[in-house]
Amino acid sequence: MELGYQLCNNTSGVLFNDETRLQLAADGQSLQYIDRQGKEYFYKMDKRDESKDISKKLTLLGHFMHYMQEHLLTTGRAKPPQDVDNLARWPCLHSCSEPAPPLSCF
Repeated sequence: MELGYQLCNNTSGVLFNDETRLQLAADGQSLQYIDRQGKEYFYKMDKRDESKDISKKLTLLGHFMHYMQEHLLTTGRAKPPQDVDNLARWPCLHSCSEPAPPLSCF
């Protein structure tokens, strides 16, 4: 089961069944793809890898983002950029499990 999420810095992402992750930064242009081995790849929306795998995952990320924007409460939307937004590494959801409520993610 894929899991869509939005982090406190407004980065949106999906944790996929195949243990890969795709994230879109709050600027709407910067993408981060993390493969099964944890290797990070960075793209810009206008210069991204057009592989079929990334393209399908980007479409699914768009669906999750649309759902979250339409159905979930948003806070801090007008928050100005801060120094912490320029971190050398992006925060990301590492894993998630739901054997029984509550859902636990880290």
